[in-house]
Amino acid sequence: MSCANAKDESLLSFDESNKSVRRQDDVEGRTIVAKRLVFHLGGYDPLTPHATTRLRFVRELARFERTWSAKASMGALDESADQAKWSVITKGRNWQVESDYRLVRWDDVIEDFSGQTVWRRVPLGIIAFLDFIWSGALWGYLRTNWHYAVFFLYPFENLPLIVQCLAFAGKPVVSVSPVL
Repeated sequence: MSCANAKDESLLSFDESNKSVRRQDDVEGRTIVAKRLVFHLGGYDPLTPHATTRLRFVRELARFERTWSAKASMGALDESADQAKWSVITKGRNWQVESDYRLVRWDDVIEDFSGQTVWRRVPLGIIAFLDFIWSGALWGYLRTNWHYAVFFLYPFENLPLIVQCLAFAGKPVVSVSPVL
């Protein structure tokens, strides 16, 4: 994996064999990305793209500009029932990338599921978790990035602990509302 440094003409390259970054002064023959298509599949939170996600994108694009001494411009929002999209042009001293950014909307799925009772959602979440393990996806998470796997497992590890604490405190278990 490599990327051009916005401040000079040299190229930084990540060497997978020894997990180090090295500078390449000979930049001839490298592949330059001029256009890209980005599909964003958001998390399981009912955010409307125009109200929250796009504003977050604008904020982070400004941070990108400051961090990398680059310029960025964003096109208008084009929203439909299943996606929100906009274009982004980023420029540095010796590069330019045009990105077509598409946020896949699945707010309707999230709303339908969150309208169900806790007694229905918790068993469905446990079944989905077991399927996640059985299909090998968890092992892929662990193999690729164990930190993210721990982040993913955190709510599942806490659910039994929360239920035990509530049972010990004498509170009704009905009040448990885990985020799955």
